[in-house]
Amino acid sequence: MKKFLKILLIVFGSIIVFVGILLFFAFVVTPVKAQPKNIDTISWMNNIDDNKKLSSLSIPGTHDSGAYRGGLLYQFGKNQDLTIENQLKVGARFFDLRLGFKGDELYIYHGFFNEKVKFSDILDSFKSFLNEYSSETILMCIKKEHGEDLSDELMKIINEYNQNNLFYLKDDNPTLGEIRGKIVLFRRFSYSSEAGINLYDGFIDNATFDITSNKYSNIHIQDYYNFEKEEMDTEWIAIKDCIDYCSESGEDELIINFTSGYYSLVKFTALPLNRATSDYVHPRFIDYVKQDNMKEKKLGIVLFDFIDEEIAKTVYERNYE
Repeated sequence: MKKFLKILLIVFGSIIVFVGILLFFAFVVTPVKAQPKNIDTISWMNNIDDNKKLSSLSIPGTHDSGAYRGGLLYQFGKNQDLTIENQLKVGARFFDLRLGFKGDELYIYHGFFNEKVKFSDILDSFKSFLNEYSSETILMCIKKEHGEDLSDELMKIINEYNQNNLFYLKDDNPTLGEIRGKIVLFRRFSYSSEAGINLYDGFIDNATFDITSNKYSNIHIQDYYNFEKEEMDTEWIAIKDCIDYCSESGEDELIINFTSGYYSLVKFTALPLNRATSDYVHPRFIDYVKQDNMKEKKLGIVLFDFIDEEIAKTVYERNYE
């Protein structure tokens, strides 16, 4: 009996030692990052550290966010399948809004096409979303697309909505904790006073470029979008180069990578094929950023045409890798 107990103790002790060694290698030699078991798409920012700077995050967004209207002529200018509300639901947090006047009200425009979406309705959607999901932030970029100068009317509307500090209007590099539950304004219109993060001064059309800022070490933007069908690979190379640049950039450098672009249905005409570019770029983007050597590297702000949950998730999950 004593011999049996001795053998039992030896076996039990060996098991404990073996399990201890496994745990040592699992959690000490190769520590595992704490990662939420389930990242809820609609509130994916919830588990990110408050002290993370905006420039250090990987954020999916949409280009020409309000250009989702259907119809024969509108198909040539269509950039999204989802409404603003549904873009939020799949994880988009940066919205590229192009505005113009119809009468005395601001609407979404794409070129000279009125998309029949009121700017005030978009603000109502943003406000409602942030009231329900206060862990999130929305980055709203405004550009004048059509008609007369809109800056004074735009800032008047923003100030009306800003009664409860809904907006973050500083031109700096905030932490996520400072902007949770708020709309961060990115400005691509001329204005004499500080009004959001300034992308107006120094923005170059159809190019990759840098905007110098006192608050960021640099703002690096890739927005190559206008090419011919046979140059499609040049578009992808510009996007990939920006991904690579971002992966090596410092924490204080803000990166904005437009993956949108078009070529003409008929060469040298204004009949763009936006979806063809997305169909070409999206699978390449997903495959490239999921390579082992790209893991744990930030992606910055990445803007898509025809965003969906898969490609949005590819970007925002990077914050947890």
